[in-house]
Amino acid sequence: MKILVLDDETKIQGILKGRLEMDGHEVFTAESGEAGLAIISQHQPQLVLLDLSLKGKLDGREVLA
Repeated sequence: MKILVLDDETKIQGILKGRLEMDGHEVFTAESGEAGLAIISQHQPQLVLLDLSLKGKLDGREVLA
C-alpha cells in the first residue's frame, strides 16, 4: 500500500516510515502541506497520515479540505 506521512516533525516521520516499511508498505513523507499535496498528486497514496496542526502556509485542515 502507498502511504503518505504528512507531519512537520521529522522524528515522527522517521518512526512511522520505518515501522510502515517493515510491514511492506511504500511510504512517502512530507513536512509541509504544499509538499504533501504534490506527493498526493504525483503518487496517489491510498492512505494519508496527516498532522492537523502543520506549520506553514497550509495547515492540516486546509490540506484535508
